[in-house]
Amino acid sequence: MPDSNLPGTELLKTVLDPLLEDFQHWFTRSRHLLETEELSFM
Repeated sequence: MPDSNLPGTELLKTVLDPLLEDFQHWFTRSRHLLETEELSFM
């Protein structure tokens, strides 16, 4: 099993955590809009 204390691992965690939070925010917002709003072009 790889050592989780490697600098590269910490860098990936630092970069990917905010990206995951952004994705979850926009995915949730888009899903909410699709479920609650009537879109004339759809």
